[in-house]
Amino acid sequence: MVDWSESSPPWSDYKGIIKSISIHEGVTNVGDNAFSGLTNVTTVIMPKTLTEIGDGAFEGCTGITNILIPENVTVIGTGAFENCVSLERVYMCCYDLTEIPERSFKNCSSLYFISIPVWVKTIGAEAFAYCTELKKISLPGGSIIGDKAFYNCSILSIIYMDYIEGIGSYAFYNCDNLASIEIPYTVTDIGESAFEDCDSLVSVKMPYSGMTEFKNKIFKIIGCIN
Repeated sequence: MVDWSESSPPWSDYKGIIKSISIHEGVTNVGDNAFSGLTNVTTVIMPKTLTEIGDGAFEGCTGITNILIPENVTVIGTGAFENCVSLERVYMCCYDLTEIPERSFKNCSSLYFISIPVWVKTIGAEAFAYCTELKKISLPGGSIIGDKAFYNCSILSIIYMDYIEGIGSYAFYNCDNLASIEIPYTVTDIGESAFEDCDSLVSVKMPYSGMTEFKNKIFKIIGCIN
């Protein structure tokens, strides 16, 4: 499918009336910005043949509530589902997906469930920033969590982070419901202000690891500065 980052797709004149998207079997790529701004779309069906979802492909599709990303998808573009404010559930069955890039699900403010494949190794900057209904997340072993990846996920209270390797700056900033965390020994780097303003945080378990430096304001809370 053609990338539409420089021009409008042929269906742009019908943005106000398109309610569903069904991509035929045989299609392997959804181009950049292909369906961005289709605010009345509530249903998206992707084919098993799909391997790539472009940058901003579904950005601003504010009516979508559920997404099933097929097993053969290996690439999800920057901001692919950004600002899908009604999106509640994302199911990923992708066996070769190794990265959830920056802003993929930023400001999906209704998102409360997402299944991240265990082979994902990078969660990009702001990937889930402002997902204010997200309560629980399981992070794949060996992964690196980017800057602001879960920034202002204000009701996030449970994080499973077994064997992750790094946590970026401001990664969990202002996750107000987070009361306890256990950082695995595999973590070698935690960025500045990673858990700043997590006002409910009362317990941090951190076994011996390869970390040699604690950066500024990692656990800065009212009355507590690392």
